[in-house]
Formats: sequence, C-alpha cells, structure tokens
Amino acid sequence: AVAADVGTAAGAAELIDAVPAEEPVDQLVHGAVEVVTGSLLEADGDQLEHAVAVNGLGLLHLVRAARARLAGESLVLFPEGGRSYRHR
Repeated sequence: AVAADVGTAAGAAELIDAVPAEEPVDQLVHGAVEVVTGSLLEADGDQLEHAVAVNGLGLLHLVRAARARLAGESLVLFPEGGRSYRHR
C-alpha cells in the first residue's frame, strides 16, 4: 500500500511512481475524499483548502501523473456520479 496526498500534483506523481515501471496503468480509480463538516464559514481554512484540492483537483492530478503510463484503452473511474472516461 502507498499513502500519498492526491490533492497535490507531487503527491499524485508519488502514487503513480510507486507502480513498477514495467507495468502499465490500465485502470485508475479516484476514490479519495476529504469531508469537512459544519458551516463553511466556520470550518478550519487549511482543512477546507485541502478538501477542495483532494475532492476537486485530485482526479486531474492523478490523470496528469499517469497519462504517459496509461495503457491503450485504459479506464479512469471517479465514483462520484458513476462517470468514467476511456483513454484511447
């Protein structure tokens, strides 16, 4: 198992780099979520910024980091709404 912060481009790259170089990335699933409870006006600013980064940019960071390694017909899944993207 690899722990990485996909809310940053460097964290997403660290995660993808943990996959052995000789193995293609044929499936990429974004399931990372950070929940901030309570009022947004009273939420901790750092926690809120990190939640927005993970929830809003995490998938983009992962796809950018994995793009060169995605196999011919790779599948990118993001469970929020059941959407998928097939890379060709």
